[in-house]
Amino acid sequence: MAVPEAVEYSPEGIEIVRATTSSRRLLGLLDSLRMSQITRVRWKGRSSRSGATYFVRSVEVETETGKYNHSLSCIAMDDGLYCDWEVNGEHVGVIKIDYTNDLADDILDAIDVALRMERTEENEVRLDSRPDVVWEPTVVWR
Repeated sequence: MAVPEAVEYSPEGIEIVRATTSSRRLLGLLDSLRMSQITRVRWKGRSSRSGATYFVRSVEVETETGKYNHSLSCIAMDDGLYCDWEVNGEHVGVIKIDYTNDLADDILDAIDVALRMERTEENEVRLDSRPDVVWEPTVVWR
């Protein structure tokens, strides 16, 4: 399966709940996250969307200023995905992604695909290395 092109997600529906770094740096990191490409999912939890905890790891993001490794640990709540957010191993804050934002849809779609696929010993699936998987969304999370 060819890895899809990175897409730009709308800033609407992505809210910074808590920041542990400067607001200026956080906005730059948020822009790089919005231009992300999902290539692997590591999970923990149930397959249901409501109230289940999912761990979405190692989102590699190429930007003009360098390469970032985003890591999101998300829990699905009624009003959106709440995600602890790390960049290159450093915690930078907590974000809420509304279900109306395409980023939340792509995260949940990637998790659904991963949960249907054969699990590895580490509960990790590389979505870009499974040519037998048909997957329509424009982004693949890693």
